[in-house]
Amino acid sequence: MLVLDDYGGHPGMQAAEMLIEKGAEVEVVTPERFFAPEIGGLNHAAYAKALHQSASRITINTQLKGVSRNGNELLVTLGGIWGTDGDPCGGSCGRRTRHPADGRAIF
Repeated sequence: MLVLDDYGGHPGMQAAEMLIEKGAEVEVVTPERFFAPEIGGLNHAAYAKALHQSASRITINTQLKGVSRNGNELLVTLGGIWGTDGDPCGGSCGRRTRHPADGRAIF
């Protein structure tokens, strides 16, 4: 499941932790240079441990560029936060990931 954490606080990390506890594989995506910068060091360690102990991953310096439906899936386009002419990373760093269209992408 994709958790887009554009805020950098507890809500995104709590959602990710809850999904991990339910057995989901989670990807936390943030435009920040590290995940959850607003939560403080002690809390950061606990969330990092939960993410590390699961099959989840953290993607930094990345933002949501678009979402489209493809049958029973959502096609999520992610891209870098830097670039020229409005094209993130000059067109070299965008990637797409698929998520079921049943509400499993959390924004």
